[in-house]
Amino acid sequence: MTTTKTRDQESSTSKHPSIGEFVLAWMRDKLVHAEGDLYGKRFEPPAWLCEAVNQTYRFDRHTFRRLVDRVVVGLPKGCAKTEGAAAWALAELAGPVVAHPGVLEGEWPLLRQSPNVPVGAASYEQARLCFGAAAVMVKEGELDPWCEVFENRIQLVDRPGRLYRIAAEAGTQDGSLPTAFVADEVHEWTGRKRRVHTVVGNSLRKRASGLEINISTAGDPDTSDLLFELYEYGRKVNSGEIDDPSFLFIWQAASDGFDLSDPDELLAATTEAYRLAPWIDPERIAGRYSQIPSHEFERYHLNRWVTAGRSWLPPGVWDGLTAAGRDVPDGTPIVMGFDGSYSGDSTALWGCTLDGHLFKVGVWERPPNAKDWRVPRNEVDARVDEAFQTWDVLELACDPSRWTLFLDEWVDRYGDDRVLEYPQARPKMAPATAKFYDAAVNELLTHDGDASLARHVANATIKEFPGGYVLQKDHPDRKIDAAIAAVIAYDRATWRRDESTVDVQVMIV
Repeated sequence: MTTTKTRDQESSTSKHPSIGEFVLAWMRDKLVHAEGDLYGKRFEPPAWLCEAVNQTYRFDRHTFRRLVDRVVVGLPKGCAKTEGAAAWALAELAGPVVAHPGVLEGEWPLLRQSPNVPVGAASYEQARLCFGAAAVMVKEGELDPWCEVFENRIQLVDRPGRLYRIAAEAGTQDGSLPTAFVADEVHEWTGRKRRVHTVVGNSLRKRASGLEINISTAGDPDTSDLLFELYEYGRKVNSGEIDDPSFLFIWQAASDGFDLSDPDELLAATTEAYRLAPWIDPERIAGRYSQIPSHEFERYHLNRWVTAGRSWLPPGVWDGLTAAGRDVPDGTPIVMGFDGSYSGDSTALWGCTLDGHLFKVGVWERPPNAKDWRVPRNEVDARVDEAFQTWDVLELACDPSRWTLFLDEWVDRYGDDRVLEYPQARPKMAPATAKFYDAAVNELLTHDGDASLARHVANATIKEFPGGYVLQKDHPDRKIDAAIAAVIAYDRATWRRDESTVDVQVMIV
C-alpha cells in the first residue's frame, strides 16, 4: 500500500510542471553511493526518492515558486532512507532547485542563493550517519572540487552555502536561517526532542521557498508523537479531508488485510511493503518474522504503526464492508448516534438505517495546530435540525457529557421519545461494542466509506474488563469519536429493527 495523493488531487496538480527530473539528473551526475555494496559507484536514486523529488519540485508556472514546502516519506527499514536523505540534502545545498521561466523551454534550474541546510536526527549517532553519507558522496564524487568537508559541516568554496549536522538531543537551534531542513528517522524525535524540529521548521519561514523534509519508518503512536501527528495530517490530506497542496505525504507500507501466519501472505505483505526498494529480497525479510517479536517486524519491515493496545477489528474487515455508492433517500427511517466533546476531541454524528447501513451525518475535528479551538456547537445544532428535516429520525441517541443544555433543547424540539441519553457506561457500551464487532466480521453491516470513520475505527483499541470490553484510544491524537457514534447508532438502529413495528423492507434500497 502506497499512500500518496488521491486521483482527484493528482489531476488537480498535474497542470503544474516539475523540475524534479533536473534534480535527479544532477544527483546521478554529481553523487556516488556511500557505505554499502555500491560504495563509490555513481548514485542511482531509489524509486521512492524519484517519486518524492518529482512531486516536491512542482512549481507554479506563473510565479515559479515551488508548491510543496513540507514532505513526509515513510518507508520500511532497509530502503536506503538515510542515503536518500543525504543525497536530497546535497541537492538543496549545491543542486539546481530553483525554477525560472527558462525551465519551461528546457533550460536547467538555478542554484539556491546562500543555501543553509541542517541535516538532523534525534541522536548524535543517527545525525552522524546521515551527515557521513553526505560527506562520502561529496569526497568520492564530482562535488569534491566545489565543497570543503569538515567534521560537522560541508561548506561551498565558490559561494556562501553550508550543510551541517544537528542532533535533537543537543537542544534548540535558534538563530539559524535554513533554506531546507532534512530530518531523518523522525519517529525518534520524541518528547523534548521535538522542540528542535519545531524551532528549525519555524525558521524555514524566514527564507523564501523553505523546504522541510521528514523521512522515517513508522513508530509507536504512544511515544512517536511528532511523526504520528505528521502521519495523521498526511492521511487527511491524501484522503481529501484537508486541502493542503503544500504538504506531500508518501507512505509505503503493507496493507492491513494480510494473515502473517500464512507463509504465502507473509511474503505478499513484505513484497508490497518493499515495492519501492526492488533490491530488497522479500523472502529474506519474511524469514525474519519468526526471529523477532511480531510487533517489531510489523513496524520495521511492514512500516505499520504498532500500539501497545489490542486492535479492535481484524485487518481488512472494515474496508470489505464499504457500500460507497448507496444512497439514503429523504424520508428513510434512521437512527442517529452522537458523541460530543467541547474542545480537544472530535464530535461525531452518525446515521444508521434499520438494515444496518452507516453513513456520516456530521463530524467536527480540531484542525491540526489549531489553538483554543472549540466545537462549533451552533453548527452541530443546525446539522441535527437538518437531519431531522431530511430523514425520518426515529431516535437520536446521545452521550450527554458536555452537551446537556443542547440535549434538553433537542428533547423540547423533537420529543423525549426521539431524543434519548446514551451514556458511555460499561454496562451499555460493552454489549453494543460486541454487537458491532460481530456484525462487522459477519458482514451484517455496511458503511459509506467515509475516510474519517475509517480512520477512527482503525485508531480504536480495546480495554478488557471482567464480562466484556470497551473501546479506547492509545494516544490523545488518535480520535475514535466517530467509531463510538457509529457503535451507538448501530446498536439503537438494530434494536429498533428488532423491537419495533417499522417495516424494514420499505426502506431497503
